[in-house]
Amino acid sequence: MKIKLRSISIVIPILIIILFTGCKKTENTNESHTVRIERLSTPQPIIDHSSGNIINGGLCASEGDWLYYSSVKGQLCKMKKNDINQKSMLTGYSVKNINVSKEHIFFTSDSDGKICRINQSGNDKIYLTEVACNYVILYKEEIYYTTAEDNNIYRMKTDGREKMLLYNGNVSYLGVGKEGIFFTDKDKSNNLFRMNRDGTDMKLLSDDYCSCINVYEGYIYYINHSAGGKIYRMKTDGTDKRKYGDASVYKLNVTDGFIYYAEQASKHLYRSRHDDQIPDGQDNKIPDSQEDETLDRQGDKILDYQDDLEILINKECQEFSVAGGYLVYRPKDSQDQGNNTGIFDTVLLTNKGTEVF
Repeated sequence: MKIKLRSISIVIPILIIILFTGCKKTENTNESHTVRIERLSTPQPIIDHSSGNIINGGLCASEGDWLYYSSVKGQLCKMKKNDINQKSMLTGYSVKNINVSKEHIFFTSDSDGKICRINQSGNDKIYLTEVACNYVILYKEEIYYTTAEDNNIYRMKTDGREKMLLYNGNVSYLGVGKEGIFFTDKDKSNNLFRMNRDGTDMKLLSDDYCSCINVYEGYIYYINHSAGGKIYRMKTDGTDKRKYGDASVYKLNVTDGFIYYAEQASKHLYRSRHDDQIPDGQDNKIPDSQEDETLDRQGDKILDYQDDLEILINKECQEFSVAGGYLVYRPKDSQDQGNNTGIFDTVLLTNKGTEVF
């Protein structure tokens, strides 16, 4: 018996509560970003500095009890996760690519794109690069990054020492995990590659046209434009390639036990459980029997578990990141709204109107 994808018939209402419109310092009125913070129900263990966050703007990260995020106009702020009244602004300028260690915060400044480092109090700022950078990922006391001027992959220590060129190409997406470095190259049809973290042993994993690569728990999730913009997943060695559902998407972020994606048709932002997080009693595995497995027209197995699908945001997102049980996002039209918005904490409700948590 074939498994069919199910459509969503119930829209989960979202209660929006205005918390604040800024932090304590004077905001830089030259920058205008609309940023909203959504408080997520039933947060799972967080993996920060994930490739999914960084390729979607790197708008937030968490460390201990604190959430670090890009606020209304892009400034770097910190907020106590269990006490939203404890918040402060750390920079007076807009930032992206936020990474956090126990001692420092790393980010790129929107004004010049250079990688900066400050301490947890917002002081002792130093520049780690002299050029603008696109992606910045902190992993095991080292920073992996691509530069805007050449799109190559580099590595350096967290104090800026020992800069090393790892890959000379035209990188469009970057991910880093314990299994190595994963990237796509514009000059190589945006195919997906893997190499060691020292730049050796490069291998082609997929000749699909790939984007939005996410490295998560031994798998790579990506948008496969060779298959109509569908979500695909494979192991980090390139085996066990499967398709996730049948939606065409334009944004993808896999973190904290969930898959977040923005659908092309509706522009809505959805969340569904990662297959390892499916509740007991729900079969999310593709059966070995040809009679029972779901296949698409190309013969790829489809991972189909849409029962847990939630609509988080019913408007088009420009960027979004997830950390510490919060989702920070910028609407697509944020540049046009000026100062007419604030920062929001939204509580997800069930379809019966009761709070999830």
